[in-house]
Amino acid sequence: PRSAAAMFLDADSPLPAIYVVDPKDQSVYQITLSGAFRYRFRAADGAMFSGVTSVFVTGNTVYVAAGSVLYSFSLNDLTGG
Repeated sequence: PRSAAAMFLDADSPLPAIYVVDPKDQSVYQITLSGAFRYRFRAADGAMFSGVTSVFVTGNTVYVAAGSVLYSFSLNDLTGG
């Protein structure tokens, strides 16, 4: 990440991770607890994540707040699970 505005620690997952919000890059990064990069999440439409401010993960669902909108997506889409 180029800048970090917020983080979320998902320690309850089978694959624990830290999620870092990067508003400059309009992305959310998933990093293993040992510090290895796993995924970079961006919206297909770059404007959707403009103003991204926070992230929350529960189970396999990731919630991303950007401006006054809350987006969600499933980690199962990445792993095929």
